[in-house]
Amino acid sequence: MEVVVVAGFMFKVVVALGALLLASPAIAEVCRWKDAEGVTHYSRAAPDGVFCEKTLRIVHTTLSGQSALVSRGPDYGVLENEFQRRRLQRMEAELKADEERQLRVQKASACNQATGRFEWLRNGGRAMRTMTDGQPAYLDESEHAREVASARQKAEYYCR
Repeated sequence: MEVVVVAGFMFKVVVALGALLLASPAIAEVCRWKDAEGVTHYSRAAPDGVFCEKTLRIVHTTLSGQSALVSRGPDYGVLENEFQRRRLQRMEAELKADEERQLRVQKASACNQATGRFEWLRNGGRAMRTMTDGQPAYLDESEHAREVASARQKAEYYCR
């Protein structure tokens, strides 16, 4: 009977210790370091020859008693960095594509305006200039020819 009592007591001690271990928070250490380009990385440890700027102690307990970082695997910080890098590259690519679209729209608008002015002048449209007293004056034939040539050059430039 005493053996059964001792075995029962030992079983209770083992169960209690196991419960304490499962309930205790898990601690994960993550090293923060920068590469040669100055990009910050997080991983379990810095590569050889690289100084670990700061070791972060992350305490987080999941229902299983494991740290969230530990349960996600040893390369979680590296994977997170890669995800953020890809996200940043995607955002930069979208911004660049938007800028290129805006430039194409501006270039098309400038081309249309320059072509329209050239066609208008070539087909007999009369250009004027404003005199110093504020009065309009039509261009003579040689000035008109220079204005047509200038409009052609602008249209060629903007419509490349």
